[in-house]
Formats: sequence, C-alpha cells, structure tokens
Amino acid sequence: MFRDRVLEEFYGLQADLDCTNNLMDNPEYKGHIEKYQADLNQWMTNHKKPGLRMFEHRDSKEKMKNDIKNHYPK
Repeated sequence: MFRDRVLEEFYGLQADLDCTNNLMDNPEYKGHIEKYQADLNQWMTNHKKPGLRMFEHRDSKEKMKNDIKNHYPK
C-alpha cells in the first residue's frame, strides 16, 4: 500500500481517523489545500529546507526525477 503512494495527501481527520479517504482532488477542499500548500512553501523557504525544490516541482515527475538525480546522487 505504501510503495506507490501519491505525492500529496489531505485527510479530514475528525471523520477519517484511519486516513483512508484522500481529499486532495475534492473541489470542496481546494481553498484549504491551497492555503496549507502556501503556508508550507513559506515555512520551507524561511527555514531553508532542502526539500523545498522537490515541493515546488511536485506537479512534474520529470523535474522531481532530475532534482533527485542532481541533489541526491548515489
């Protein structure tokens, strides 16, 4: 189950304690998700977190693949 996880997950913890219903694609939560993404981006920027580049490229598997190759060599 965890081998091929999606990149982002958003759960309604009060109603879904087991986190089985990912709400990322639910339009009802789009505003909440965008706010949390912006907050996370700002926090990662402020704290110079190394995962920021990956977070910014989360919509492009090719860019993420290149980031991993260039920043996390074997």
